[in-house]
Amino acid sequence: MQNRIVDMERAETFYSPIKAREVITHTVDILDFELKPNILKVQVGDRIKWTNRYLTPHTATAIDESGNRCTQKQSATILIEPNMAQDYLCLFHPHIVGQIHTPS
Repeated sequence: MQNRIVDMERAETFYSPIKAREVITHTVDILDFELKPNILKVQVGDRIKWTNRYLTPHTATAIDESGNRCTQKQSATILIEPNMAQDYLCLFHPHIVGQIHTPS
């Protein structure tokens, strides 16, 4: 068997390690009957945390009614999965709407 000598400086130019992207938790506050922010651009693997900062109960529910509910002064968190771009709203106050955008 023959020994191989590898020039690591040269090898690094051809073989670079894949760097994992840091997972981001996006925060959305429900305050004064508004979502702040109401449009999110996220990546698969990120999280969204909705926090109700108002006295009235609210939800953050996908239009197809799958989703999380935030009761008074509570939070709900979801994990972003592929093809998850969608509109969502508060079931109690349907004028409170938001959007999730993921890259295609």
